[in-house]
Parts: sequence; C-alpha cells; structure tokens
Amino acid sequence: MVVLWVLGALDLLAAAGMLLLHFDLIGARLGIGFAVYLAGKALAFPKDFASFGDFITALYILAMAVFGLHTLFVYVLAVWLLQKSVLSFLAR
Repeated sequence: MVVLWVLGALDLLAAAGMLLLHFDLIGARLGIGFAVYLAGKALAFPKDFASFGDFITALYILAMAVFGLHTLFVYVLAVWLLQKSVLSFLAR
C-alpha cells in the first residue's frame, strides 16, 4: 500500500511539473526528470494499460522540454496523471 501512495504522490508531482513546464515556470531539466520517472515506470510495468499512458506522457513532457512544444493536449495528460494519482491514494 505504501508503494501505491508513493507512486500516486510522484504522479501528482509529475502532473504539476508538466503544467509548470507548460507555463515556463520550471526549467527543462526538471521536466526531463519527470519524463524519465514516467518512462521508467512505464518500462517497469510493460503489460499494464496505464503504462502506455505514462509512456505517452513522458514523450510529451520530453517534447515540451526539448522542443518547446505547448499545446492544449497538456491538460488531457495532466488530468490523466491526476486521476491516476487520486485512484492510487484511494486504493486500500
């Protein structure tokens, strides 16, 4: 249960970091760190559908950090991470 809580908290931080990166309030290095975390988690659980979403989110954050990509899709991915985080906190 503690692992779910920690992963949920990290997903929440990644969602916040992605939005902060979108508004240029944090640096690209921190954004790349969130992308590495999500990609690593996706590779750790390769058969899970949520891992596919994590990997897409990691690629998007990486594109934001490296290429300066800013689209409305960031909100969809932030909600994705937010709902995963909330469900992790509610799991017992």
